[in-house]
Amino acid sequence: MTAFLLDTSAVIGLIERRSAHVRGVLSRATVDPVVSVLTLGELAHGVHAAPDTAERVRRQRTADLAARLPALGLAGRDIAECYGFVSASQRAGWIDRWLVAIASVGGLELVTHDVDIARLVDEVVWTPPWIAPAVTLCPAG
Repeated sequence: MTAFLLDTSAVIGLIERRSAHVRGVLSRATVDPVVSVLTLGELAHGVHAAPDTAERVRRQRTADLAARLPALGLAGRDIAECYGFVSASQRAGWIDRWLVAIASVGGLELVTHDVDIARLVDEVVWTPPWIAPAVTLCPAG
């Protein structure tokens, strides 16, 4: 089963920039891609932080379309433990660390345009340039 977790940059790439690369990656999926509630939160933040009405409308459209995708929460001790492991061993934004933990525990490929996630997951052989293959980065509980 090939399942993908889209981070915020991948959602924006797919919806706003119509990225052929992201579309190509998703064409390999055997199930619908998912987003994290963290990604939905980042998109909502973007709406509220928009500098003008036109930008707010554009960002709201992206957030609305992303909200149609299945969303994963932060439930589970395994995800929390993995987040702690990743946080202790790597430096990156806290949302990036959570997304890596969710993808790792869920066996999902993480689709991103964020170079910080690439650095965070340096143990992973990346499919150039933007996919972290589904691997277990955290020790088994």
